[in-house]
Amino acid sequence: GNIVRVWDDAWSAYQAYRKIEPPDTPEGFEAFMEFKAQHATLTAGLIAFGHLLKANKSVALRGSSLTLAFLNLVSRFPPALENFLIKFWQPFPALNEVIRGDEVYSNVGVVAPGSSLQRFITAKDDGQGKVLAWGVMTDDQKRLRASLRDFRPHVKPLVEAGRQDLAHKMAKDYVDTYFASLVGLVAQLSAMMTAEPPKLNAPPVDM
Repeated sequence: GNIVRVWDDAWSAYQAYRKIEPPDTPEGFEAFMEFKAQHATLTAGLIAFGHLLKANKSVALRGSSLTLAFLNLVSRFPPALENFLIKFWQPFPALNEVIRGDEVYSNVGVVAPGSSLQRFITAKDDGQGKVLAWGVMTDDQKRLRASLRDFRPHVKPLVEAGRQDLAHKMAKDYVDTYFASLVGLVAQLSAMMTAEPPKLNAPPVDM
C-alpha cells in the first residue's frame, strides 16, 4: 500500500487517542486499540520499505542500478533507435525521473574521529538530467550534515539577473524545510513507537 497514506492514518489514530483525557477509560482503551491496528500496518510497511532500500543499496554497491540496466539495454540497440529513446524521455519529466532520476544523493558516511570536515559537496553525473545534488556526511560528533547544489530552472535566470543572493535563499529555504520535515517525521515516529496502552482503573472492592 501507499506508505504515506498508512503513516497519515496511524498518526491520525495516535492523535485521536492522545486527545482523550483521561486515557484510562474504556473510550481511551478503544482508541488505543484502533491506533495499535494502524501501528501494526505502519510497522509492516516500514519494514518492507527498509528491505527495498537495502536491496537498492546492495545493487548500487555492485555498481549497478535501474538506470544503468536501462542504459545497457539501450546501448545494444542500433544508434538511430538509441538516440530516439534517449531524446524521447527527456521532454517528459515523470518518465525521465523514473528512468534517470532528477536528484543525486552522495553519502560519504562517518568521518574519522578528530576530522575537521564539516560538509561534503557532490557533483551531477549526467549533464542536465539532475537538478538537485545532495552531499551527505556525518561529522566526528555524530551530527548529520547535508549540502545542496541547486540546478533548478529558476537558478540560471536569477544568477544572470544579478540575484544570486535570492537563488541562494531559495535553496537554503528548500534545505531548511526538507530537514525540518525530516525532524518532524522522526518525532512522530518516535512518539508512535513508544506509545503505551492506558491502564484501566480497577473497580473498588468492598471489604
